[in-house]
Amino acid sequence: MSARAPRLPLRFAVVTIVSLLLLELTLQVLALFVAWSNEAPAIGSTAAGDRLVLCVGDSFTWGQGASAEGSYPSQLADLLTDATDAHWVVANRGKPGRNSAQAVRVIDDALRASQPAVVCLMVGVNDQWSRPERVELAVAAEGAVSTPPDGFRWEFRTLRMLQIMFGGQDLFASELEAVPTPEAKTDEPVAEEPAPEPAAPVPSPPASDPGVMPTPDDPMVGRWRLAANREIAWFKPNGTVQLGKTVLPWRRVDDRVRMGDVTAPTCAVEIGDARVVLRPDGAPPIELVADREPRPWMFHHAVRDKSWREVLELGSALEGAASDVEDLGWQYSLHRGMVLAAFELGDRDRATAQLDELAAVAERSDAPKYVVGTAYVANRIGDEQRAFEIARDGVTRFPSDLALWNCYAAFVGVALDREAAAAELRRG
Repeated sequence: MSARAPRLPLRFAVVTIVSLLLLELTLQVLALFVAWSNEAPAIGSTAAGDRLVLCVGDSFTWGQGASAEGSYPSQLADLLTDATDAHWVVANRGKPGRNSAQAVRVIDDALRASQPAVVCLMVGVNDQWSRPERVELAVAAEGAVSTPPDGFRWEFRTLRMLQIMFGGQDLFASELEAVPTPEAKTDEPVAEEPAPEPAAPVPSPPASDPGVMPTPDDPMVGRWRLAANREIAWFKPNGTVQLGKTVLPWRRVDDRVRMGDVTAPTCAVEIGDARVVLRPDGAPPIELVADREPRPWMFHHAVRDKSWREVLELGSALEGAASDVEDLGWQYSLHRGMVLAAFELGDRDRATAQLDELAAVAERSDAPKYVVGTAYVANRIGDEQRAFEIARDGVTRFPSDLALWNCYAAFVGVALDREAAAAELRRG
């Protein structure tokens, strides 16, 4: 026993060292794989007239857990193109695990390689555990940022993992380094600062007439543009007005209009043919001209606000132009919105006709998600048989799509008995 006893510590040390080496090797391989799989593509050249948006951030920007089309930069490109006359190109420069110091380096490199019109930055959550070094903007502008790139880099990852497990604390930092040293105490008396005088109470604004909600037939309801700068002024029947990118409440106060809360001044209204003049007390008049041209972003806003009559009005105006556009996503959104609007307004025949158009778009598309969405829209308006038929045709076209089979399973019991439904599901 005495001869074997000294071997136990040696065996324990060997097992510990081998385990740590295997753990370190595993972490290095995983880091190399993550750096390779998350490598962002180069920013392509933009055509004349295109406007570039640079989105820099961490996994929230990269789209962790979402499809390539589901990340916010991808959706932002569609929204900007629909809302403006320009063509926007959005470059996704997100990367999982990136901290704020690394984002500074990415922005600097990207600005040198391209000239974006807008830069969107969303970063900071990884600073809690990665503890990046402070980067001065003046130093970063001179190109002297010493932050390592956020690709693969060699470092002792086992120690880094232990630091993360212990809340990001440095395992080799002493308590004196971790805790700020208080100032030395002296025997000299310290003069007490006089207590601040209480602030004078701020008088409350006088009570004002809150006004009443507008009605759908109010002559102010509709899309206008400011004559001064052509910005949108959209007065909606739900009591909100969109002024450019700002949304405010608006109310009728007798024969006047208020935009803002109850403390905002009211405006006298002069309504003419395709023209409105708002005259606030003690301020220059505001001239509005009618905006008769419907746009896709107006349709999206109306669907979001559930302004169903406006959805049908805008959709009818946009439907003819949509058939000439190759963008199946826009065609799908248009017909889907019109199906729901017609159903909510009780127009069953129109809802069915729009559902046929929606199903035709899904048939022309190579994306199973449009088939799934069409089936659920059919079920939402109460046509369960049609939902089953759409899902059945979908699994025939896309037999390996799990989402379609889940959709098919939800509606297969509508048209088939229990045994036939079970046989159909076993077939998938």
